[in-house]
Amino acid sequence: MKELRANLVYLIFDHRYSITVFWSVLVASTELLFAVSYFINEAHMGLSLSLAIYIFCGITGFLITKETFPFLIKLGSTRNVFLLSALVFNVLLAFFMAAVAVAVNHFIKIVVKVVNVANFQIFDMLEGTTLASTWYNEFFLNTVICFLVLSFGFMLGAVFYRLGLVGGFSGIIILVFIIIFPETRTLLVDIFININDSKLEIPFSSLILLSIVPVLPIWLLLRKASTVASVTR
Repeated sequence: MKELRANLVYLIFDHRYSITVFWSVLVASTELLFAVSYFINEAHMGLSLSLAIYIFCGITGFLITKETFPFLIKLGSTRNVFLLSALVFNVLLAFFMAAVAVAVNHFIKIVVKVVNVANFQIFDMLEGTTLASTWYNEFFLNTVICFLVLSFGFMLGAVFYRLGLVGGFSGIIILVFIIIFPETRTLLVDIFININDSKLEIPFSSLILLSIVPVLPIWLLLRKASTVASVTR
């Protein structure tokens, strides 16, 4: 338990700076776009906080193994505890990013409504689904998708760490082929997404299950992994 807590503290402090920079840049960019929309009526501006946090989570998940795994193993952590720590951290990060996104999103909408700037819009992932437009649905949707993206980023980072560039790019090619082939693409869509009146009907149980699937391949890749990445050996 102490080892898990120590790993979590390290992960939180290690990512604190990048999270702070991300939100600072995102909020500053939002303010800039809003100012342009306010002073130039012909300019139509918009952005999606949801998409931005998904991209950030994907990159963070990808970098966890490369930047954290060797350091924590050298400090005495076991590989199983590292995996558990990383998964708990991903859950906490998904909750945090979703909560901040909801707060910032609703604050911006209030400002836009008060100032009455019609040519500035915030696009939500929630708007493309059949879920009711409530803050808790927005929070839940962003949490699930953030954790999903973190998990697959974590798995992809573990593949690159253990198998090097050849293994990593081979994994990406296999993933692309799965998406490109109509049969596999249709099967995945049928399992995880339904379309109802041009909106996505998302079964959250399937998405949560899909987020847990990468745990096994990550464990298989890291259980005997060296503290030196394959590409640098």
